[in-house]
Amino acid sequence: GLAVRASAGTSFRAPSFTELWYTSPATVGNPDLAPEEGATVEVGLEGRGWSVTAFGRRADPIIDYILGDDGVYRATNVGTVTTTGLEAEIHLPARGMLRWQRLGVTWLESDIDVDPARSTYALAHPTLEAAWTGALRHRAWRGSWAVRFRDPQDRSSWVVADVGVGRRILEEIW
Repeated sequence: GLAVRASAGTSFRAPSFTELWYTSPATVGNPDLAPEEGATVEVGLEGRGWSVTAFGRRADPIIDYILGDDGVYRATNVGTVTTTGLEAEIHLPARGMLRWQRLGVTWLESDIDVDPARSTYALAHPTLEAAWTGALRHRAWRGSWAVRFRDPQDRSSWVVADVGVGRRILEEIW
């Protein structure tokens, strides 16, 4: 069968202790920061073993560290971030020792109301994220993996792989 889903919500992020109070020669907090507030909407389709979701989010005022003319980054409420995206996931067949595996990809477009040359976070917003995850089991042994790719707006892409292996030692556990 096919399922259609939709949701909408609001969010709130209070400034962190560091954003409010931290001080170093290169970074200064700001006790007057306002919290970030956001609104999100999404619509998706789900089928047998797959899903596709379109979403949008608007947050204002965002908290960022902005580089001043004196070379010091200061925590500041800087404006609005509007993000739209599309996410797709498929569940791949599992046979034998393979318990499950999934492939997922997310495309994002963020419009950030800040000068990227002075911002700590503006160019860190990803444009593409992808992941392949799964798990194995053979007798007393279990394994899992996650390979993730991220491509931020500044194009400093990275891949990280996590692998886990475990063995049952007592029958009552697991």
